[in-house]
Amino acid sequence: MVEEKTVSLGVSACLLGKRVRYDGGHKHESYITDTLGKYIQLAGICPEEEAGFGIPRETVDLHGLPESLRIIGNETGRDITARMKKYIRDRIHKSDIAEMCGFILKSKSPSCGMGRVKLIGPNGRVKRSGTGLFAQALMKQYPFLPVIDEKKLNNPKIRECFIVRVFAYHRLKHQLFKRFSHRSWSEFHARERHLIESHSLKHRRLLDRLVTDIANYNAANFRAQYSSVFMESLTFHATKVKNIKVLTQLAASLRRFVKYSELQKITKAISSYRDDKIQLGAVLSLLLHTIDQYQITELQEQTYLHPHPLQTNIY
Repeated sequence: MVEEKTVSLGVSACLLGKRVRYDGGHKHESYITDTLGKYIQLAGICPEEEAGFGIPRETVDLHGLPESLRIIGNETGRDITARMKKYIRDRIHKSDIAEMCGFILKSKSPSCGMGRVKLIGPNGRVKRSGTGLFAQALMKQYPFLPVIDEKKLNNPKIRECFIVRVFAYHRLKHQLFKRFSHRSWSEFHARERHLIESHSLKHRRLLDRLVTDIANYNAANFRAQYSSVFMESLTFHATKVKNIKVLTQLAASLRRFVKYSELQKITKAISSYRDDKIQLGAVLSLLLHTIDQYQITELQEQTYLHPHPLQTNIY
């Protein structure tokens, strides 16, 4: 299981309660600081403040087309695009961002908004089709990085999927730094296999084949392909149907280790979960207790059973 405070998460600074907005205010999100902050190291970044535009400052909007965005002051008409882009070029490669395992961005911001940012076209027509310049650069530079805005974070299922991806990305980054070998990647994939399947059986099968055929790849190509498919798999939501399939597989793998009476308890718990009588967490707790009791190492290491340290009961 991932240790507390070893995972770094970037956050738009205003969401942490820092008074960095154009009017000197903030947009504090207590879930981020009070819940995520217990388990994750939070690092606040405000592109407009760090770029030196001051507090308070003139409000700005995106102008132009999606492929050629400019940031223009609403009062003076000053074009600050070049200055913002220079800041982004310098900042995006810094080690603190490179080491992050996820990012929570401020929605609708001309610098941090992931999408649906106000965009004023050449004809003056306003659309919600823009992406903030910092957000755009961040997602391009780190394509596997889990990124979300604070509005989507309010949806429990989307939030759970994001948190799973953050901790999975943390584990993947550690794996990428290890010496490349078939054994190392086989062991990593074996630990992650059930978690992947709970999100996407298609992606689990793709990764099964990739690991089996590892001899056909050089290290760089294999790492890139595995990382892409692995992180993409976790963008699909785990569902009750998918979870039941994985739980049933795990129960079946216990047959050669545990007493029949204990196996019956687990099977009954899975049925109760199917019928909405208990939460997924109750089944996982029973599985973990049984696995620990019998010291079944190969199952103790399954990340599906403890994908992150936060306690949630979404499915």
